[in-house]
Amino acid sequence: MQTFQRPLTLVVLLATALAACAPADLDVTPTATSTPVPTATPTPDSTPTSMPTAAPTEVVETPLVDVFLENVPEPVAAGGIQWRRDPERDVSKVRNVQNGIAKRLYLIERQGGKASFTFGVFDSQEDALVYYDFVKDLRTVLENGEANEDFPMPNLFGTGLYGSNAIFSIDSYFIEVGIEQFSGTAGNPLPSLSRQAIRIVEETLTSRAAAAEAGETVILTLSLLLDSLPEQVMAGDVAWERGARSLLNVADGQAVSMPWRAGDLRVTLYMALFDAQNAALAYNPVEADDGKIPGSVTLSIGEQYVALVCDSPAGGLEVARILAETLNALASV
Repeated sequence: MQTFQRPLTLVVLLATALAACAPADLDVTPTATSTPVPTATPTPDSTPTSMPTAAPTEVVETPLVDVFLENVPEPVAAGGIQWRRDPERDVSKVRNVQNGIAKRLYLIERQGGKASFTFGVFDSQEDALVYYDFVKDLRTVLENGEANEDFPMPNLFGTGLYGSNAIFSIDSYFIEVGIEQFSGTAGNPLPSLSRQAIRIVEETLTSRAAAAEAGETVILTLSLLLDSLPEQVMAGDVAWERGARSLLNVADGQAVSMPWRAGDLRVTLYMALFDAQNAALAYNPVEADDGKIPGSVTLSIGEQYVALVCDSPAGGLEVARILAETLNALASV
């Protein structure tokens, strides 16, 4: 795995690494431009220096609702069932939310079950209660719902022919757990999934409160990195579409895998975020036949380190250039 010393050289080096494994039947010849890409000239016999970090001019903090989503484990263990993020459905922003924001994450399990977590963050406790009442009236399954005293109040659990739902209002936060489809023999997974959703919120709030008390600030998260990447990359006449990402378990960091598709072509990009440079350099999610990763790059952003790895041909220099420049721009924020 290579480490690049300056953000300006990152684009050229990443493009070269990813283009080297492009498929033979894909024309990835870049269109010539009149403006050359500047590169740094190495100094012979120079003493290696540590990777420089950019001096940020502002602190970027990820919205709390996105932190809730990031902290959903992979898998979600609930009642003996392993639920995973649905790769076919992206996280969606919920409409008709006043004085706050809500987002929904979709889950699946190997027997065909489908579920979802919805997290909402509001300006006040009253706003969260207003939305709680709105959803209560909106969901038919909750018309005859009942409160469960084993969970934080107010709450409402409902089960019907077309699924099950549970809703919660906790301070200025809203949680909804939905079971769209489930045919297992382990009983209704709604209570166990609800406990997991509440635990995610409570542990996230506790962690942020401890960080604030210690004077710490979250500068960079995976959510910020993902939000910075485009949904589509045009490489000549070929449009590469970004698929749903999956959260991965890594030691001392966070990581996701992201499929990119162009017709029958596919490439998976792995993105990992670490606090330690050594951990980023050692990140090795893919082993090729010769033991080498087809393409990888490590860069520093603030006091953190990002590793970006491709597992197969990247689909052209243009794809690499856009992704590298986008991530590189964060280093100069």
